[in-house]
Amino acid sequence: MGRNALFYAWSGYARHNMIGRKVYTMEGDFISDEMITENNALMNYSPLLAENNSAPK
Repeated sequence: MGRNALFYAWSGYARHNMIGRKVYTMEGDFISDEMITENNALMNYSPLLAENNSAPK
């Protein structure tokens, strides 16, 4: 996406995911977190689950 990208308001849902990994030495010592990629998407459905009042407690 370029520097001059435009975003428009709409009445839906959007999703943002980041995928990364933790880097360790061969001895198991933590070195760093690395970001691999990210994803932004407009969703065509509601991500919210309906409340289920009939579930056992």
